[in-house]
Amino acid sequence: MICIQINNSSELIASKVGNFIETLTPDKIDQTIVESKLLEKILENLTNQGIKGSVSLLNGIDIKKKEIVINNGLNIIKQKDF
Repeated sequence: MICIQINNSSELIASKVGNFIETLTPDKIDQTIVESKLLEKILENLTNQGIKGSVSLLNGIDIKKKEIVINNGLNIIKQKDF
């Protein structure tokens, strides 16, 4: 299992659409946009390499100091087989 945590979603969105528009969107939306784009690229690259598997976007899990923290409302946002 591979876990990727993105810590600069707002900065990435601001660099693509500008600071003004980024300030109008909540951080949760910024995070969702960046995760979806990253997932698309990961699936594209893994498929091109002939790798088969499944990728899931999860909500409600954090990693802090090498521990997995499961919050209330743990759910799968999106799952895709490749």
